[in-house]
Amino acid sequence: MTSPKTPAGAKRLDDIAIFLAVVEQGNLTAAARHLGRPLQSVSRQLGALERALGVELVRRTTHHSQPTEAGLAFYRRVKPALAEIAD
Repeated sequence: MTSPKTPAGAKRLDDIAIFLAVVEQGNLTAAARHLGRPLQSVSRQLGALERALGVELVRRTTHHSQPTEAGLAFYRRVKPALAEIAD
């Protein structure tokens, strides 16, 4: 749930940024370290994004996180969009 100070859209963009980091870093632990966030927070936000979209984006194992086919398609769509928003 978002706080009163965090608009829902900003929260969703943050969830997407976490998803991108997981794909690019190869696993949740590396993504958490890269983002400077607790592992549980990264895992929770990725799960929230998957629930919101209704699809598994990342298949998790103990040491590796592999994007699903849907995850790869989503990555290809949102990566350039998020980069454009950042610019």
